[in-house]
This record gives sequence, structure tokens and C-alpha cells, in this order.
Amino acid sequence: MDWFENGWGLSLIVFLPAIGAVVLLAIPKSKESVLKWTALLISLVTLALATVLAVNFDYSASEVYQFGTNPSTPWIEAINAHYFIGVDGISLPLLVLAAIITPLAIIYSWNHWPEPHNPKLLLVFVLLLATGMTGTSRLCSSRCTS
Repeated sequence: MDWFENGWGLSLIVFLPAIGAVVLLAIPKSKESVLKWTALLISLVTLALATVLAVNFDYSASEVYQFGTNPSTPWIEAINAHYFIGVDGISLPLLVLAAIITPLAIIYSWNHWPEPHNPKLLLVFVLLLATGMTGTSRLCSSRCTS
């Protein structure tokens, strides 16, 4: 699972809900059941990946970033921006908590749609919120060490 340890796994955990939100936007609003199951499936896959991350996390070295990308990976070269993502002992519980809460929120909303009845929009926003929750505490500047 070398691909998982070099930053791809963590990037997938963060951005999979956003990809799922785009997929939900492509599904017609009239297919409510397909929308529900797709959102739930995306959130459960994210939870499974977060569980794999938590199981493989080295808790004896929780003070350093793990499962991260190379800090010198160029992102936007015009402004000298670099892409680095990693998880440490503080952000790991937040990542797992966000991954647990997202499918629970989707399951709860299954039959509790707020007015106006628009499950497609609610599920898209839940998945975008999941992206924000999982991505916020793991992004750091290029001065971070892996």
C-alpha cells in the first residue's frame, strides 16, 4: 500500500466527498433513492479509508506528519505554492470523527428533509462539508516536515 502512504490515501480521504458531490450534481433530482445511496456509499468509502489510515498510523511517532506528500511538491508554480498534506496525532482523531459523522448525518437525513424538500442539494452540501472538515486541519505550509 505504498500509494496510500505517500499522500494519495490522505488526499483521497479529503477530496473523495467533493468528487461525490460533483457526481450527485449529475444525478437528476427525481432519482431521490439513487442520490441517497450514492451519498451514503461515498461517505462509507471515506470512512473505510479513514479507518485504514487510523489502523496503520504510527502512534509512537504521533508528533510528526505521516501519510503525507513531499513538502516540495509544486502546486501552483506561478506563485511558488506547494501542496503538502499530512496527518499527525492531533488531526487523526478529527479526521476519523469527521469520517464517522458524515455517514451518520446522511443516514439521519434519509427521512428528515428540511423544507423546501430538496435532498439533492442537502446531500451535496453535506459532502462538501465533509471535504472541509477532513481537509482543514491537515493542510500546512511548505515549512512543515513529513
